[in-house]
Amino acid sequence: MSGIIGRFFLQFGLHGRVCTIFSIVVSYTIVPMLAGASSSPEAKADNGGRARFTERIGKKWDAFYDAMAVGYRSVLAHFLHHRARYIGSSFSFSFGSLFLFRFVRRRVHTAHRFRTWPWSRIELPPGTSLERTREVATRIEDVLKRHARSRASS
Repeated sequence: MSGIIGRFFLQFGLHGRVCTIFSIVVSYTIVPMLAGASSSPEAKADNGGRARFTERIGKKWDAFYDAMAVGYRSVLAHFLHHRARYIGSSFSFSFGSLFLFRFVRRRVHTAHRFRTWPWSRIELPPGTSLERTREVATRIEDVLKRHARSRASS
């Protein structure tokens, strides 16, 4: 791609490649080293029988996860037991929302604003200065304002 968009995508692609390479390096070197160090019997024995901070956090996480699993199972069993009720209510909410569309205002833009997208577009060559772009946009804006005033007066 050329132009400003091409420059952005080039930087984005390079960033993605570098992050992927670093991720692979870390996953093959540092992660196995840390996993081996945290699970070795020597690491557990040298703390004088006290549970390490990471082990306490792990136990709390496991307890939290187990409680969430029990809660999920009970909610899922309730929904499966009353399946027809929940399917019927979801269909009624969906069709009810279709009924409410007639109350939604159809016109979003107010009269004093110009709807420029996608009906009008300004394209200037890549590398055009900001001053030149501002000058062209101001000229187009003046033409649109004159057009809007003439339509409003007639």
